Amino acid sequence: MVTKNFRQKLDNFYKRLEKYSHDSVELGSEVRKIVIEETERVFVKKVSQIPNLGISYTKGYSRIGTNRDLIECIVSETHPRKTEPEASDIEFTLTITSIDNQTTPIHESKEFDEFWQSCLRRMKESKIYRFVTEENPKILEDAKSVREEIVKAIGEPWKI
Repeated sequence: MVTKNFRQKLDNFYKRLEKYSHDSVELGSEVRKIVIEETERVFVKKVSQIPNLGISYTKGYSRIGTNRDLIECIVSETHPRKTEPEASDIEFTLTITSIDNQTTPIHESKEFDEFWQSCLRRMKESKIYRFVTEENPKILEDAKSVREEIVKAIGEPWKI
């Protein structure tokens, strides 16, 4: 059995967590929209509603790995260059599949940097982004507190 105060704390935490989860999904959708618009603006490529934006890494002519998708990189603010070892002979390629199913590889370039910076700037202007980034540490802190109280409540009846 939990106290009224603890029950209230759990209910409030759940409501905040539910809003945070919903807004996190919305942020992904918002970033996807930004990426589509910036792909069309910077690379002058008309893309489908769900563009195929993936990142691959090459060393010479050999493909050495792939990264999570570009949307995740932008949301986590992790530049594709930062996800692989800093080796001068490794480069990343962004592959864009256009609306007519034509694929275009975009290698590291000033175009990509402009695209990257523009996507980040627009994402950071978003109210949803600001809410998610401000709420994240608070949710984590509250989760620790709630966990401690649950462990205490479970252990209390078993104390000798």
